[in-house]
Amino acid sequence: DLVQTNIVIFKLKTVAPADLIARLKAKGILCSQVGPRAVRLVTHHDVPRAACQKAAQVLCEELGAVFTDPKSRKPNLQCASEG
Repeated sequence: DLVQTNIVIFKLKTVAPADLIARLKAKGILCSQVGPRAVRLVTHHDVPRAACQKAAQVLCEELGAVFTDPKSRKPNLQCASEG
């Protein structure tokens, strides 16, 4: 069964949540830390789908920036997007 929610929580293993939260805030995306390693994002029913998609794109870009392989300088992360 699918559950619809307006909350996304994910854990970071190697990056401090505060670092990612600050990067996202600088791009206009507000989120919060929950627990020692988790980040929480919430949207409101009035937020249009396009704004949520843009936020997801920025989140992927910032995650890619913080998870870049130091040797190859390529992101260690792939984000899938819904068409």
